[in-house]
Amino acid sequence: MKRLALCGLIAILFAGCGGDGGEDGTTPPKSIPLAVGNWWFHRDTPDTTSYDTSVIVSDTTYNGKAGFLVETRAYTPDTQYVDSFVAYYDGGFEWMSYEIQIDTPIPMLITADFKAIKEENLAVGDTWTAMDRDTAIPPWDIGVLVLAEITAQEDRSVPAGDFAGCYKVAYRWTWTVNGSPVSNTTMFNWVYPGVGVVYSQDSASTDGNELVDYEVQ
Repeated sequence: MKRLALCGLIAILFAGCGGDGGEDGTTPPKSIPLAVGNWWFHRDTPDTTSYDTSVIVSDTTYNGKAGFLVETRAYTPDTQYVDSFVAYYDGGFEWMSYEIQIDTPIPMLITADFKAIKEENLAVGDTWTAMDRDTAIPPWDIGVLVLAEITAQEDRSVPAGDFAGCYKVAYRWTWTVNGSPVSNTTMFNWVYPGVGVVYSQDSASTDGNELVDYEVQ
């Protein structure tokens, strides 16, 4: 399962025009293609000494559904870690099952399913609830709500290439303690269907995370 600090959660989700496809009878590309052997290499920017890789290493089953085990490796000049999560398609969306370590408002580790993105046929204006979870840690009740919205189509140029018409996805996180909001942030992903996440950025920072190389099928 995936164990992540908050700000790294969405950034490591994996990494023609935006690629709706299907109008000519062809199969539209998956927003984030899942197949054994697919891999993505991202690095932070402007400090490029920190980077991460995501590799789909095997098929698996999760709650009776066919899925994929994704191994991630993150590196900084001082540390490195290896972890994993399960990705799967269900109900027209791609989901992730992982463990998330959060430091605020209260340090805690939760296991959750994250409704990451529509499986295919993205469109500006799409909205969905990516997570809505309450965890009781007496005397506290910790709530995590993540609302997702595709806000625009934008071009992005990264080391892996020039991607025209990427879909900009905003993930708006809100934490509550005993029903009262205590913290919020927004993470943006630029997704190119058939490839995955080509760039990501936290709204609270000018730093980002860019796709350097990848191989998908």
